[in-house]
Amino acid sequence: KHLERLRVFLGNETWEFCPVKSSFTVLDLQTSSNPVDDRNTGPLLSSTTLEVLRLIGRYLQMMRLLQPIAAEVMHCICQVFDYYLYSSLDSVEIPDRLRLTLKRINERLIAPEDHPAVIKGDRFPLPVHEPMHVFNSVNRLMETMMDPAASPNIVALCSSYLQAHFVGVESVIFLSDIFESMLLPHLSTCLPERKRGLTSVFREQALTAARQLREPCAMQIAPQLVNLLLTSNSTSVSPSNISGTIASSFSRIWSGNSTEKDSVPQRTNRLVSSARNELTNDTNFLTSCISSMLWTHKDVATTPSSYVHQLHTSVLSPFGRIMQALAQRLGLCDASKLAMWNAFLTCVGNMLLSAYGQVQLCSEEGRGQMLLDVQSISAFAEMESKIRSFPNLDRVIEYIQAFYVPVHEWEHWLTHTGTKYSRAQLTGLAHCLARGDRRQRQRLLNTINQIYGSSGIQASTAIPNIST
Repeated sequence: KHLERLRVFLGNETWEFCPVKSSFTVLDLQTSSNPVDDRNTGPLLSSTTLEVLRLIGRYLQMMRLLQPIAAEVMHCICQVFDYYLYSSLDSVEIPDRLRLTLKRINERLIAPEDHPAVIKGDRFPLPVHEPMHVFNSVNRLMETMMDPAASPNIVALCSSYLQAHFVGVESVIFLSDIFESMLLPHLSTCLPERKRGLTSVFREQALTAARQLREPCAMQIAPQLVNLLLTSNSTSVSPSNISGTIASSFSRIWSGNSTEKDSVPQRTNRLVSSARNELTNDTNFLTSCISSMLWTHKDVATTPSSYVHQLHTSVLSPFGRIMQALAQRLGLCDASKLAMWNAFLTCVGNMLLSAYGQVQLCSEEGRGQMLLDVQSISAFAEMESKIRSFPNLDRVIEYIQAFYVPVHEWEHWLTHTGTKYSRAQLTGLAHCLARGDRRQRQRLLNTINQIYGSSGIQASTAIPNIST
């Protein structure tokens, strides 16, 4: 019953911002009628976090009063935290400790709705945890897109999207800190002497892993935020496909785990599959601008290309304003802001690499233009994020400068350096290195095929799934 209650709570209120005073502790879990300032100065919590704390408080009372079953109650407390932790993260590249924790939870606690263990009550399905205020923003955006006189407010949608992310991640981390600093000592004293090791296991297997959520969750949401901002600047994507892109972005983070008809807007579901491919191929302005430019010119670069300014005004600057507003409203800590900016800029760097990888003809002057463009983007990113070193900058620059690798050193470069790039990026580089020589190009491509075949390098960089 305790997990079913939490599942219902998550399905209805996941990652809703619940402002509390700066001196908030678990002892303050009582109703108050005092008004709260719009700006948060206390810990960043969701309503679900408060519900979990109340639930744990009840279990703590049970452990004190019913000593013979204290170990079983402790197991229930661990299940509550595990379920909450697992609900905050899906399939991403994650640290080993966190991966093992999520794998353990998945094997012991999580199952599909129709699984026999769910029917018996031993395991539980995940909630449908799409934050309602985010879906309200989606609905309002779709209404404006149907009105030719109105312009879609993608920035407002990204702000709602990002707020839900911060509230979800930071509330889980806060809960783990509360366990570590205040609750574990009380739980330990309620357990029999021979069972007190349960608290140490819980600390190592769950609480420590929860503190690693910021980076992987930021890496999970960043590509969707960049895609949404890029969509707002694309003139070749229809309104229906913008809607599909939005639905696709949400489905990557808040996946539908329920069969309820009203859990996800029906109209957007039909658009997901077609739009997911459309934006990521030729229609986002970054890829289309870079691919369509004439990189074979013989003029020495003195000013950045036009797409650099577009990237700044349409992506970096709006995201900077969103982050600044959320930092003031939510009272974000430096670690949270840094993790999000690093993930966002890493995603931008990856998109630049993919776009440059589609360039197949290039002169030395064109390569110099690329370097100037990347340095200009780095300066804009530093201005907006206040991060001194653009994440992935060296990787992008190294790729551009690989144009100057002598052909006879191509195999050596591929073996020692080129493996950090995708097969598509190396193929584009081989075309540029050939400088129009068809036989040379074929030799370079054959070398790529040989190295990929012999080393077992994957042609794609798909994110692995944590499920077993």
